[in-house]
Amino acid sequence: TAEVSCPAGYQIFGGGATSNVNSGTAALTSSAPVGTTGWKVVYYVTGNKPAGTVTAYAVCGKLS
Repeated sequence: TAEVSCPAGYQIFGGGATSNVNSGTAALTSSAPVGTTGWKVVYYVTGNKPAGTVTAYAVCGKLS
């Protein structure tokens, strides 16, 4: 699981994730906004917990 937030005064427009966990042992199960200012991703890992990282990305901006 990884979560990222927009800076103060910005709103979430979109997001996504990357992972360097072995693709045979991990699968992205959720990638969604958290309220109006964040993004959360969840990976499902099978078997032994492999080494690696999951990174969440947010596309943020200001509404005019």
